[in-house]
Amino acid sequence: AITIYGHNYNVWKNFCLKGAVAGVLLRIQSTGNVIQNNYIEGCACPIIVWDGSASNVICRNEIFGNSYGWTNTGAYDELFHTLPVAQRANAYEFAKFLQGQTSSTDIGIYFESCGHSNIVCYNYIHDGPGEGVSIQNSTNSYAPGPALGTQLYSNTIANKSSAGLVLGQGQMYTLVHHNTIRDNSYNIRMHFLDHGGGETNRSLYIYRNQLWLPPNMAGHIYIHYGAAGPPINYVTAWFYQNSFSGGQVWLMPNGYVVGRSGVPGFKLVNNVIDSCASPWLYGVGVYAGWWDASMVGLCDYNLARTNASYPAWWGTNNVQFTGNVWSSAPAMSFDLPAGCPAIDAAIDVTVSFTDAGTNYSALPLGTDTKVGRAWDIGAYEF
Repeated sequence: AITIYGHNYNVWKNFCLKGAVAGVLLRIQSTGNVIQNNYIEGCACPIIVWDGSASNVICRNEIFGNSYGWTNTGAYDELFHTLPVAQRANAYEFAKFLQGQTSSTDIGIYFESCGHSNIVCYNYIHDGPGEGVSIQNSTNSYAPGPALGTQLYSNTIANKSSAGLVLGQGQMYTLVHHNTIRDNSYNIRMHFLDHGGGETNRSLYIYRNQLWLPPNMAGHIYIHYGAAGPPINYVTAWFYQNSFSGGQVWLMPNGYVVGRSGVPGFKLVNNVIDSCASPWLYGVGVYAGWWDASMVGLCDYNLARTNASYPAWWGTNNVQFTGNVWSSAPAMSFDLPAGCPAIDAAIDVTVSFTDAGTNYSALPLGTDTKVGRAWDIGAYEF
C-alpha cells in the first residue's frame, strides 16, 4: 500500500490499510521515518523493514492479522493435544496450505536485512495464523552486517497461531522489554540459533515482559536449532525480570538442542514462572540429556512452583513455592500479591553480580526503581 523507497524523515500516520501484500514497506536505507497511529488489517506482512533501513520508529499502530477471516486464533498444544487444538491448529495448518510454504508469511512487523536502531513501541498486534514481530536478518549490499540496537518495548502481541515474537539471526544488543505477549502458540521463538552466515555475537536482552498462556497450552520460550551439528557459542540471550503465567512448558527445546550441547548462552534470572504445567519439559527420548547441568548457561533466582524434581541446571538460589502466585486469566494483572516469596528475593542485576562463581556485567533495566530492601523477582516491583 505504501512504499518508502530510499526516503528519510517521513511521518505516515492515521491511515487505514487493508488487504495489501505489504501495508508499509521501508526499503533502500530509508532512515528516520515514523509509522504511527495506523490501522492495518489483512495484509500478508503489514510492516516490513528491509534493505538497511535504520532508526525508524513504528509506534501506536493496530495490526490485525485477519488474513483468512479466522475468529479463534492463538495458542494450541501440539505436544499434549489438549483443547482447543482442533480449531486453532486447523487455522494454522490451513494458513500454511494457502501460503504454499512451511514458513509463516503472515508477520505483523518483519525485519529482514534491516539497519541499526529501529524502534517498535506501543503497538497492538493481534490475531491471525502467523507471527507478531519477527527479526530474521540476512545480509545484502544495503545491510552488510547484523542490526545493532533494535528496541521492542511496550507492545501487546496476542492470539497468533504461530509465534508472538521471533528472535532470529542477524542482530546484536537487541532490547525487548515491558511487552505483553499472550496466547500465542509460542510466545517467544528463539529461531535458527545455528544459522551461521558469519554470525559471531547474537546478543539479546529480554526483560520486564509479562507473558500469558491458557492453562496447559503451548510454550513460552521455544528453542530452535535448524539441524544437527556441533555446539554453538555465539548466541547470548538474557531473560530476566519477566513474569510468565500459564502454559504447558516454560523453556522448550526442539529435537536438535541436546545434540548441539544445549544453550550455554541462555541466562535466566529473576523470572516468575507460575501455573506452568511442565516448566522445563522432560529429559528422555529425543530430549535425553536436556536436564544435564551443561544444557543451560545460568538459571537462578527464579521463582517456580514446587516440583518433584528439577534439571541439574536449576540453580541453588531459585525459590520454590506451593500454590499459585496469580489466578491466571487472559487479562490478569501481573502485580505480586502481598506475602509472595518473590518480593525482595531477586539478585541485583543493575550492577555487576556473581552467581556460582561467575562474574557478570550489569544488565539494562530501564528506568525501573527498586522498592524495599531488595529487588523483586518478576516484571513488577511490589
